[in-house]
Amino acid sequence: MKENLQDDTILARWLNGELSADERADLEKHPDFSAWQRIAATSAQFQVPDFDKEASWKQLQRKRKPITTPSQAKIRPLWRSLSIAASIALLLGASFLFLTNAASASLQTAYQEQQSIDLPDGSKVSLNADSEIEYTQTWLGARKVRLKGEAFFEVEKGKTFSVESNLGTVTVLGTSFNVRDRENYFEVECFSGKVRVEAENTVLLGANERAFLDKNELKKAAALPNNTPTWTSGRSTFDGAALSFVFAQLERQYGIEIIGNYTGNRNYKGFFPHNDLPSALQNICDPMNLKFEILNEKQIRITEN
Repeated sequence: MKENLQDDTILARWLNGELSADERADLEKHPDFSAWQRIAATSAQFQVPDFDKEASWKQLQRKRKPITTPSQAKIRPLWRSLSIAASIALLLGASFLFLTNAASASLQTAYQEQQSIDLPDGSKVSLNADSEIEYTQTWLGARKVRLKGEAFFEVEKGKTFSVESNLGTVTVLGTSFNVRDRENYFEVECFSGKVRVEAENTVLLGANERAFLDKNELKKAAALPNNTPTWTSGRSTFDGAALSFVFAQLERQYGIEIIGNYTGNRNYKGFFPHNDLPSALQNICDPMNLKFEILNEKQIRITEN
């Protein structure tokens, strides 16, 4: 079938279940048929008011002007024209509802907060503290999410799934992975399946592999053999991250402010728990030869030993 329908009644007759088997088979070949099916399913939410064909016909006869040459006029029964018009209006109304439901949605977490959400395709996302995702509520084609911060994704198999962030893009078909994009630090860790990571260059990751951005170049390294990122089970882990970045993560998990004088560009390898601030500070400060002082519930001073 050509993309422009030759019969202007075929959609109305399809909605009314009046097509022959051959007509329906021909219609199903149209490139927009799957979209019409989704729109028709959505239109089930509408309630069509009762329509009295005979009363409407009589009322229109009283108002219409006489036709001077009836023998030359071709008159289509009004009830059929109105039926087609009503079907098209219903289809357009359903289209509006369908497109409205495709509006964007977002989820944002605060400091000391983590949240999980199911995406339109059934994929799951867990957001770490001080993070945000944006996505459309209805996915007709490519699956796409915009991320600020850090999140763990468990992706259902299907069409291409993309996570876009300020520093890079991650593309998968069905897998689980973590994306961290904060303070010019970008890291992707793959837990199952395969992941393509794109920035200035492209890196392919398998399970238990990670990629990180180093001077605008993606580099590949081994990752710990976990099933999920450690932050989802109550601790933050680092493998050579800048000390300033580690303290920024500590601030997010505890809702505190770190002040003081220390060299922040040194690299830290280790972890801190999310439920014990003194232990978290000790885990970071001891190996880095730093000392800490808890000034109050919201402020910590860090100094060199």
